[in-house]
Amino acid sequence: MKRNRAGVMIVLLFWAIGVKSQVVRTQMEGVIEPFDIGVSDSRTVNLIFPYSIKGVDRGNPGLMVLKAPGAENVLHVKAGSADFEPTNLTVLTGEGAIYSFMVFFTPAPSLLNIRIEAATSPGAAIILSQGEASEAEMARVMKAVAEKQRSIKGPRKRLYAAELSLQGVYIHDDRIFLQLEFRNDSHMALDVSQFRMYIRDRKESKRTAIQELEVLPVYTHGDIKRIEGKSRHRVVLVLDKFTIPDKKNFVIQLLERGGGRHLSIKVKNKDLVRAKLI
Repeated sequence: MKRNRAGVMIVLLFWAIGVKSQVVRTQMEGVIEPFDIGVSDSRTVNLIFPYSIKGVDRGNPGLMVLKAPGAENVLHVKAGSADFEPTNLTVLTGEGAIYSFMVFFTPAPSLLNIRIEAATSPGAAIILSQGEASEAEMARVMKAVAEKQRSIKGPRKRLYAAELSLQGVYIHDDRIFLQLEFRNDSHMALDVSQFRMYIRDRKESKRTAIQELEVLPVYTHGDIKRIEGKSRHRVVLVLDKFTIPDKKNFVIQLLERGGGRHLSIKVKNKDLVRAKLI
């Protein structure tokens, strides 16, 4: 009888150990392995992320970090001195991911420009601020809009075999998605010197100055800098939701560099308020 009890106790002991180890493994599945980066006090290392940088935390104030001016996804990293102690660096990005680095001093870093691949591990996911869609989600929606068939008979402008037209208006998470088509039926490519959107007075008066309110896109999908010869392509612009005031026009304008193919279309309020959900 005692032998049976001892056998049962041994089985239960091994079962408990197995369950405990399984729980530990489950908890560790989301661990983010850090990348090793060597930095010096005389050279700058550039970390290039797949999405814009939302937050940075450094374990040691002796580590110098700076988001590159004019680039939302590039981080400059440098040691403050030659006696820099190893530390960690954490970066949060716009697709809702966290990247972890172990940073150590080296007199001559072998890698100065490091392109970081998009995080794929579930453990790298973070929750963005309330109401803020991730850039990865925005990229997915913009791609879906670009691939949709024309849904409205919107305004269009054609000049010298080049054409700009509005083909669809959609809304997602309180943002407006404009589906545009750039078309060039000539053999000569069209290089864009300026592409802008603005709201202006519907009627131009010679006695008063014309007031323009610039409208800037939050995100852009597609090439707005060049239209190749004998080609057409879609462009998707993401705007914070708005409506057009009375006696005003919403204008989308494209100007050719060194040429005369200047295209502009006027979008009406009815086009915006009939936006479809995406």
